[in-house]
Amino acid sequence: MGTEKKYDDFFLAKPYRDGLQAGEFPMAGLDEKVRRNLRVMLATHVFDAGRKTGSLNTAAHQTVARQVAEEGIVLLKNENHLLPLDATKLKTIAVIGENATRLHAHGGDSSGIKAFYEVNPLDGIVKRAGGKVNVIYSEGYRKDGGADLAERAVVAAKSADAVIYIGGLNHDKGLDCEGADRKDMKLPYGQDELIQKIVAANPKTVVVLEGTMVEMDAWLDKVPALLQAWYPGMEGGNALAKVLFGDVNPSGKLPATFPKKLADSPAHALGNYPGTNGTVTYAEGLLVGYRWFDTKNIEPQFPFGFGLSYTTFKYSNLKLIPGTNEIVTAQFEIENGGMVAGAEVAQLYVHQKNPALMRPEKELKGFKKVFLQPGEKQMVSIPLKKSAFEYYDDGKKSWVADDDTFEILIGSSSRDLRLRDSFHPAAKKPSHAKVFNLFPPYYAWNNKFTREEIGWHPGTEDAPQWTANFNFATNGLYGYPASIRGWHYGWNPTDDNLFPKKLSDTTSISCAFSYNCGGDDLHGDFAYDLFLRHDDKKAAPQLEVMVWAGNNSTPIGEIISTNIIKLEDVSFDLWAGTNAPAGYYVYSFMPHERTANGSGKAATHSDLCVSFSCFTI
Repeated sequence: MGTEKKYDDFFLAKPYRDGLQAGEFPMAGLDEKVRRNLRVMLATHVFDAGRKTGSLNTAAHQTVARQVAEEGIVLLKNENHLLPLDATKLKTIAVIGENATRLHAHGGDSSGIKAFYEVNPLDGIVKRAGGKVNVIYSEGYRKDGGADLAERAVVAAKSADAVIYIGGLNHDKGLDCEGADRKDMKLPYGQDELIQKIVAANPKTVVVLEGTMVEMDAWLDKVPALLQAWYPGMEGGNALAKVLFGDVNPSGKLPATFPKKLADSPAHALGNYPGTNGTVTYAEGLLVGYRWFDTKNIEPQFPFGFGLSYTTFKYSNLKLIPGTNEIVTAQFEIENGGMVAGAEVAQLYVHQKNPALMRPEKELKGFKKVFLQPGEKQMVSIPLKKSAFEYYDDGKKSWVADDDTFEILIGSSSRDLRLRDSFHPAAKKPSHAKVFNLFPPYYAWNNKFTREEIGWHPGTEDAPQWTANFNFATNGLYGYPASIRGWHYGWNPTDDNLFPKKLSDTTSISCAFSYNCGGDDLHGDFAYDLFLRHDDKKAAPQLEVMVWAGNNSTPIGEIISTNIIKLEDVSFDLWAGTNAPAGYYVYSFMPHERTANGSGKAATHSDLCVSFSCFTI
């Protein structure tokens, strides 16, 4: 484990045994630990008589190690198709850089391992091309190295047909090592200046960086080809050589954003690093990594998901196919338009157009890697489940999905988006609501409204339509606005809580009232209130209508309500007619999809209609 502490001194060693024997810890705890060990041993057939002995460092293992390294190498730049190198057209290659011979598998501190072997880049290059090409090596730099190292490297570069510079970081303290953060993103040991001198001496210079990300502004525009090789493991040298000489077409993609400078990254842009008294606050919140750069529109050195190839890929024919288990599946085609086989990692991002809370500009929600021969076209499908459109709402303490439109973005990286289409997931109907809207009353009392004033619609001579927009954000507590036309009656009973305690932030709702007045103008002695009722006496919110008629302003008829929450589509008709015995207009209420009986005929008894659209709770 990389520790100098003896095993017997660890808490679960001698101290735990002593505590068990002294009765300080229950034996049930030890039994549970043993049970967990035995479960794994039984699952892996440790006790089986015929269990085969395991193997280490087999040819199959080595092949997998090399393939992992090959697919992880990222081609970041390749001007004028300098890569892949053609060993048949080169006489001399200069390999420059300490990392060409340095081993990295030992890691830094506790990350160290005991690899059976490790092929370094120089050995891999010599093995691949040494039989046909003269390979010369110059160290170029090292910790505490002098200027003579750089001078000899420049001489080697001038004498070669091409240069492979192997630089980057290592596991020294203060670089890629445990327990000591890097102080900056610059290349150590004077490599920035060395790369500039080498590419000036030989323009056919390929830069290979091992380790994590570094700043590249000092030399990137001068270098024609760049590979990010990371720490590629025990077969790393062979994997790198195969990519350099075209035996393998690189297909790696960056798993992180490479900023142009450290100040662009969120921890530094927000002044959070190195923190106070050893504590660093992640103030960027959701905007981690590429989300920060995309949302803040900061140009990176290389974006998240970026990676080139020795061939080209064409994206086309995006289709969004609604599903059942998956909300939607993005289906599209990728074609290899080049002359060599290669693999492409297609990436799917989701952008929400009108989020209720702050959201990143876009988020990766799926990807698919496909291998294509030259000229081959393949259909790619990336399914998206409900979670792709959800986010966690701290206020509601749950995962939610807004009733909104989302853009589905398909591309080769987070900044190279080739296809896009919009998708609106089916909104989930709420099973209950905590805040309910109040319909303010509309009225007609001894007033005459002309056809223009009530919004008379052509073709409805016998049933003119009166349209009103109700704004819940601006109306009063009980929904009674200032008098619009003439007189209206406002009723606030004290013995029954008919009205909600809080109005919704819903902006407006369109309501269309159709009334057969039997003449050209709307007139008569009546008024009615529409409101939602929700109080302790009701199990669920109710949409109610109360009819007012007569000069004594006494409500007549019964309040008829419906539980609107369980309806799939909220569309209501309010039917009304003349109650001949009483001489009043009596209204009834029911969910319906028709208006005016769907016939357009003159309204008769129970034939006054109101339809509600865009109703939201």
